[in-house]
Amino acid sequence: MDCIPQEGPVSNETLDAQPRHPLTDKVFFLSTILEELVGAIESLVGFEEAAGLMHIVGHNIAEKVHPHSEEGHLLTADQALSIFNDCMKAKGGEAYLLSPDPDKRVIKIKECLFGKEHVKNHPSLCKLTTSILGRFIAQNHGYSRIEIKETIAQGCAECHINIDLKPSSDTESSHGIEFFGDAFLFDGSK
Repeated sequence: MDCIPQEGPVSNETLDAQPRHPLTDKVFFLSTILEELVGAIESLVGFEEAAGLMHIVGHNIAEKVHPHSEEGHLLTADQALSIFNDCMKAKGGEAYLLSPDPDKRVIKIKECLFGKEHVKNHPSLCKLTTSILGRFIAQNHGYSRIEIKETIAQGCAECHINIDLKPSSDTESSHGIEFFGDAFLFDGSK
């Protein structure tokens, strides 16, 4: 494909004179694209397969942006959660720690990073968030199990997420998705 050669300076005067449109906001624009893409995937292959695809995408994103300390050391689970929250804030979301139990964290997300209007009725997007969060923690801490209790996508006011930091044989905590670090030993050491 050949490009059309540019002839002389181009004026943006007529383009800039138009009123601002919501799609000029980068986050809104990308969230709208994601919402429509996920909606199309859910319609074509169903929720389960769409959620599986979002899980893979989240896992791959987490692998690319593996959080670590500035010295290259592994982070604690709370440090990994802090980085996750910083990512959420940068995209318009925010997470809060409700329970700092030694073996478990419970967080609440009041503002979805995709925006309530975009995530509503698309719960497969939650798999994207949980995969990123689960891998962030497991890559540094060795293990995590993420269980979504409530979601904005399903019409709740906020998301509640349980994060187990150690494997458990307890059937009560056996729900959710498990994530393992590369060199995890079950006693928690590396």
